[in-house]
Amino acid sequence: MPSLLNITLRSLPPQFAGAAAGIYSTVQQTSSALGICLIGGVFYYFIGLTKNVQLAYHYGLIIHIGCLIILSILLLCLPKTVQGPKTATVAE
Repeated sequence: MPSLLNITLRSLPPQFAGAAAGIYSTVQQTSSALGICLIGGVFYYFIGLTKNVQLAYHYGLIIHIGCLIILSILLLCLPKTVQGPKTATVAE
């Protein structure tokens, strides 16, 4: 993930780096928790419905693969070039 963090924060001015890193970390942790809730919820739903752990795991895995496909499509929509860091000009 560090390279993704570098790409995300590269174009920000240095004075916003701390706030942006905090927001990035919060979004990352929240997304992880929601993903666990979604896949775990599907898993336990099908365990309760069918009493079959293998089938529940299968459906949870299908949801996981579906999320990865959606993420891959979204990543393909990102711009191909990334702006470098903005340099400040010093007034003389």
